[in-house]
Amino acid sequence: MREYPPPVKVSPVIKFFRYTFLISGIFYGALKLQFLKTLKASRADDRARRIAARDARLMEERILAAERDFQQIVEIFAPPQRPQSPRPDVKVSDQPLLTSMQYDVYQKPIDLSIQGDLPKSGNPLDNPEPSPQDDLRKSGNPMENPEPSSDTSED
Repeated sequence: MREYPPPVKVSPVIKFFRYTFLISGIFYGALKLQFLKTLKASRADDRARRIAARDARLMEERILAAERDFQQIVEIFAPPQRPQSPRPDVKVSDQPLLTSMQYDVYQKPIDLSIQGDLPKSGNPLDNPEPSPQDDLRKSGNPMENPEPSSDTSED
């Protein structure tokens, strides 16, 4: 193992300045750390205030946008207003076009069983009786096959 020489004597002035700078550096570091902690805390408070203000502003904008959208939807689905008469001497009537009785008449379904042309079942194919129109369809042109009339008599 290696042996070291005995320690060298250091001047007391040098020792004094060494320990003075060491202690002043410790105090400087402690004060700087405290200053930075308070600065960070104040920035955090300021940031929290800015975030709260921004959130409040955004919420207000969202509420206004929702109200504006609702008004647009109401305008889209609102019934159109009655147009004003283009001529001042003609008045637009507020009466409906159909009365309630006329409306009821038009809304009744057509009952096909009441009509005389169709059978009671409502299906024209179920009609067993041939009509004169069916005879014409079968014969084709009525002028080609004239039937003898009953007014002509053979003597």
